[in-house]
Amino acid sequence: MINKASIDFDGTLDRLDVQEFARYLVGKGWDVYIVTCRPDKYIGKYIGQERPNNDYVYEVAKWCGIKEENIIFLGGGKDKIEYLSGERFLFHIDDSPDELMRIRESNDDCYPISVDYYDWEEHLKEKFKI
Repeated sequence: MINKASIDFDGTLDRLDVQEFARYLVGKGWDVYIVTCRPDKYIGKYIGQERPNNDYVYEVAKWCGIKEENIIFLGGGKDKIEYLSGERFLFHIDDSPDELMRIRESNDDCYPISVDYYDWEEHLKEKFKI
């Protein structure tokens, strides 16, 4: 059985330390996913600013060794646990306390961890024997 991990993008996988951890996991044979609330396409403007496209998401995924088909764009109206539930993810890393709480409160076995927790990486390595 292949180990599966999920990582948020904005505020999480856009950080170099998280990118390096994702590369480490992929190197250890893990199946790593990006699960983001970004829409799959950005069109037009909002709040007077250009919306960024997702080229950077794909660039980071490629650098980390994450397969393109493992990039999940949920758009705005869906909680991440709705995607993660039942998919046998061992953990999800995120910067959103709300998303992490919904995962924690669900009946799913996916372990939520905050990227803002001071030793999140060491904690995961120890807990999951990575």
